[in-house]
Amino acid sequence: PDVIEVWEALVTLLMMPVLVWLSYLADIGYFSRGHKKPATKPHGRPLRMDGERALREHHHYHHDSFRSRSRTFGQDSDLAMAEARNPHGILGFPATTWELSVGFEEREVRVPVLRMDGLQGSVGCRYQLEGRSAKAGYDFEAGSGHLRFGPGEERAVIVVKLLPKRLGEHHDEFQVVLEDASGGATFDPDGDGGEERSVLTVTIRNENENSG
Repeated sequence: PDVIEVWEALVTLLMMPVLVWLSYLADIGYFSRGHKKPATKPHGRPLRMDGERALREHHHYHHDSFRSRSRTFGQDSDLAMAEARNPHGILGFPATTWELSVGFEEREVRVPVLRMDGLQGSVGCRYQLEGRSAKAGYDFEAGSGHLRFGPGEERAVIVVKLLPKRLGEHHDEFQVVLEDASGGATFDPDGDGGEERSVLTVTIRNENENSG
């Protein structure tokens, strides 16, 4: 009973490559990420921000967009004009999509939230990070909280931490969602999320795929 037969030794030897391959797949996260919900393609103006200059450009773009929309709505509907000319402000992001890259080191990014169209009084909203193909705790650090804009304030920031990617990991998406506007502020009815919320879809790209 304590003697190892030849066929047992051969089976053990043949299983070694299989075990090594399975260990590699587990190490790159193949099994934990293989059943993610496929991401749908978001629509809207892409956001590629590298510093304050890009942020100001997108800010001016949205102010111009809302002013133009107000004039258009005014020709068709007084209700639509009232929504577009909110004296307390319309809360949202400079765009609906944003592409970022991360490698072997974690990365902290600052997501701007803009108060457009009006700056009267104090307003606020709740924010939350929601995973799509990306998973909280694996691709990004979970987060939620409240944003507050004082009278005349037109920008707030949400700090998001992206977690490191390994070789072989694919691109992923998550969303930054604004909800429960208060103080008279609203969300853009024509943006992602409609009147009830504002949504920014973030794509995390693996910068390690081009290394080596």
